[in-house]
Amino acid sequence: MSSLHCAQRGSGVLNVAFNQDNTCVAVADMSGLRVFSLEQHKRAFRLDIGAIGLAQMLFCTSLLAYVGAGEQPTLSPRKLTLYNTHSNAAIQSLSFPSSVLGVHLNRKRLAVVLERRVLLYVLETLELLRTIDTAPNPEGVAALTTCHEPTCQLAVPAGGEPGAVRVYDAASGSGSVLGELRAHRSPLAVLAWSDTGSLLASASQKGTVVRVHAPASPDTVHSFRRGSTPARISGLAFAPSPVQPALLCVASDHGTVHLFRITPQLERKSSTAAAAAVISSVLPATIARAVEPTRCLTTIRLPGRPAASVCSLTTVDGGDEGSGPADNDWLTLAVATSSGILYSYKLEGVAEGNVKSFLEGECTVGPARLAHAHPTVVRAASRPVAAMVAKAGSSLGYVVYRLGFALRETGQALDRVGSRLQGSYAFREELNRARPLQNLFNLKPSLGTDAFVAPNASVIGDVTLGPRSSVFYGSVLRADSGSIKVGAGTNIQDGSLIRTAPQSIDEHAADTTIGANVTIGHQVSMHGVTLEDEVLVGMGAVLSHGTVVRKGAMVAAGAVVPPGTEIPAGQIWGGNPARFLRDLKDNESSFLAESAEHYVNVAKNHIKENSGSLENVARARGLA
Repeated sequence: MSSLHCAQRGSGVLNVAFNQDNTCVAVADMSGLRVFSLEQHKRAFRLDIGAIGLAQMLFCTSLLAYVGAGEQPTLSPRKLTLYNTHSNAAIQSLSFPSSVLGVHLNRKRLAVVLERRVLLYVLETLELLRTIDTAPNPEGVAALTTCHEPTCQLAVPAGGEPGAVRVYDAASGSGSVLGELRAHRSPLAVLAWSDTGSLLASASQKGTVVRVHAPASPDTVHSFRRGSTPARISGLAFAPSPVQPALLCVASDHGTVHLFRITPQLERKSSTAAAAAVISSVLPATIARAVEPTRCLTTIRLPGRPAASVCSLTTVDGGDEGSGPADNDWLTLAVATSSGILYSYKLEGVAEGNVKSFLEGECTVGPARLAHAHPTVVRAASRPVAAMVAKAGSSLGYVVYRLGFALRETGQALDRVGSRLQGSYAFREELNRARPLQNLFNLKPSLGTDAFVAPNASVIGDVTLGPRSSVFYGSVLRADSGSIKVGAGTNIQDGSLIRTAPQSIDEHAADTTIGANVTIGHQVSMHGVTLEDEVLVGMGAVLSHGTVVRKGAMVAAGAVVPPGTEIPAGQIWGGNPARFLRDLKDNESSFLAESAEHYVNVAKNHIKENSGSLENVARARGLA
């Protein structure tokens, strides 16, 4: 878990943090916070409540911790709030005598960092286990292991000499000291644990040398030289434990990311490292520093203006659906900057030590250029074709998607060139990207038997249409942050809009589920709702997220249903806001099923009309 606190607010970004398994990144800014999924390449959650200075996730759960930036009275930097993204509600708040400078979570513990102390809590009950005094710590430096078994460890700056680290047992109630490390000569800037808690990386405010320690021993495992020029090291991250030998990436405000290898010989404190330590104790400091540290495997320079950044390393799955084993020779490096840019790199040749990096994409996660849109890849990889083919098994779906995108762009470019060659009298036909069924990355629509989708309707992303269902002209079903499921025999009339709700990061919280034999009238709008079987929604109705309509109920035309409303079975609701009107009569209840069956037959005629070629249709009508 890597976090960056941005002191300068020019870009609007105040804090950027990866979650514990590096599958999401949380971005706090002057308007609130957003969570982006690195696996699905889209925004997964948004909370616009004002300036937030710190934000931390708990893996990919619905638990989120945030601290205000002090711009509004309700968002004090001295108050920590635990928030449930599923229910969109605060769980509990904790107040402190001074500003909160850091927040760290695992499944058992919560660590809150103040300038001169760290408070350790039981996450489940928020019981205070221990208050730990530290050296003056204005940067909020601390690190909590992401794993909580068999050990849970907390590293903080120790009092006394600058650059010292003290490691505590965070699993027990006593919080006993496990050891103290003399890491650097200047104050600490950042600490980071490996995912197993076996290694601890540290960097000082000088930023020229990074050191790796073993918590079981006070000796330094190894030292790495980032460079000779001082820099602010803002991000340290280990590769996942399956990757051997271990790797460490280091990000700084110079706009660079360095990758270092921790070989087994170095982990055992080899004779070479021991000799370097002896030389370091005898020679002058300037010469000793030149002898001891090891240089990096590779250096990646980020595009654009240099900015502080945080980084993460993850393995690449062996199969297109993630079913195969991880390929430890290929890693994904994600880098999030204080400018609000997220970069994605593929690292090749990791096992051999001959590392090559390829920029796969970049997107904007900050507020400057992205206020309401989901991020999309805007820079394609420049990886050689041979390397792409050699490793296609690890990212086949992505390669095919990018290839299709390139072919379509090529067709449009050829059309423009041809028009220019023909001159001003040329007839130019724009390429039309609109089509009834559209994939969104790996999200694909699925149609049941005899399902009908009108030619100018749009079914986008993770949408499942049941048998004999129908989507009529001009309607849009868009599932980009969840799934839409439409039952058998259900009809969606012209001009309706059905979406998933983007307000939550839980797997199923954003879904829209529509049962069997449901009739949805013209120009209906709904997102994140559940409709049971034989429901009728009248023309122009609006159903907000969390709405549940039980079996055989009716929503009147023009009704506006508030979020979270449940409409019982067999009732009619209408008005703005929608309210109970009366119970359905027997003949009205039977009409609901008859209406759905009627539109099944109507859809059959439209299927026949739209299934043949223009030539065959003209011949059948005697026009050809």
